[in-house]
This record gives sequence, C-alpha cells and structure tokens, in this order.
Amino acid sequence: MTASEADPGHHHTFIFDRTVTNIGGNYNHHTGIFTSMQSGVYFFSWTVFCYHGSYYNSQLIVNSKVSGGIACNSISYFLNNASSVVILQLNSGDVLYVLTHPTYDIKGQIFSGDNSRTSFSGWKII
Repeated sequence: MTASEADPGHHHTFIFDRTVTNIGGNYNHHTGIFTSMQSGVYFFSWTVFCYHGSYYNSQLIVNSKVSGGIACNSISYFLNNASSVVILQLNSGDVLYVLTHPTYDIKGQIFSGDNSRTSFSGWKII
C-alpha cells in the first residue's frame, strides 16, 4: 500500500495499489482482488502495520470463506506489525482478498509508509 488508511472499519478490503510484479495480471490493484487464472497450489503472504494506539484483525478470504487471519496491536508501541503465510489449492476463477474482520474491534489506522509497508504477495507453486 502506498499510503496509510485511517479508521478502515469492518469488512474493509485492503487495496494494495502499487504492484511490483503482476505476471498474468491476476491481481487487480484497483479492487484488491486476486483471481486465480489457473488451478494449482499457491503461496500467499501479507503483512500489516498498525500505528501507535491502533489495533485490528485482518483476514485472507477465498471465495467468501476465511483462509487465514492475523491481529495487529500497537497500543503499547509506536509501530507494530503482523504477518502470515498461507498455502492454498485454488481452482481457476477463485477469488482472494484481504479484509478487516467483520466483527472484532477496530481502532486507529492501517499504516503504510516508505520504511514500513503494508503488503501482499502471492505466486503459484505448482
């Protein structure tokens, strides 16, 4: 993400608006959705930063089902982060995205800056 997002709210889709590599064009940097164009096994990772006084949970969603989650809490720190890795079997046409938890408490901002980037990555393994 190229910029922080203040008070994202529940069910907020993370938009990773700067793509470095997007072979095949599977990731849409306008919607935040990755669409599998080929069936196979995929590796996904995401890292979130939360600014001082912030806390929130994020989830990796595949076809409307939770496939992973992490919590970021920076109540006692200036800046904190959390990361997760998920390996998934996807079918052609499956959609995947990261969003804030639909019911857990959310406070503060999703942080992303030059030295601490909230990010997402994924690639096909086989």
